Amino acid sequence: MKVSEAVTQVEGLPYMEVGGEVTLEEISDRIQDQRQVRGIYVVDDDRRLIGAVSLGVLIRHLTAARRQPLFHVRSLLSRLTSTNVVDLMERNVVCAREDEELDQVLDRMIRRNIKEIPVVDEERRIKAVLSLLDLWRLVGPEGSDQ
Repeated sequence: MKVSEAVTQVEGLPYMEVGGEVTLEEISDRIQDQRQVRGIYVVDDDRRLIGAVSLGVLIRHLTAARRQPLFHVRSLLSRLTSTNVVDLMERNVVCAREDEELDQVLDRMIRRNIKEIPVVDEERRIKAVLSLLDLWRLVGPEGSDQ
């Protein structure tokens, strides 16, 4: 089964697309208005995926000043100077292409311990975000070599 077929068969996870110039405070405000957000994906002006920020990283960053978290001294400069989402985003986002075989994507997710994956078209525009569990249900336990 191709990933494109899976996109039509399962309900994708809720996610948020933001531009790199968006401030961390703006994202915080947007999230407050959402019932559920799983992934925050950073896109360019043409909506091509350029990075991602996990909800955990964002929340740790925004609450660091109030909660006195444990952090390594090397991350202090980053924490003090990060103001936009592009400052915190992970640039090497693992994606699935629409034309890939579903079992290959599932295997990659298992090997890399990824719970959700954005599905992108040939221009890296996000079409959906699929969960590990949804893909496993479609492929089944016998379809994946671990």
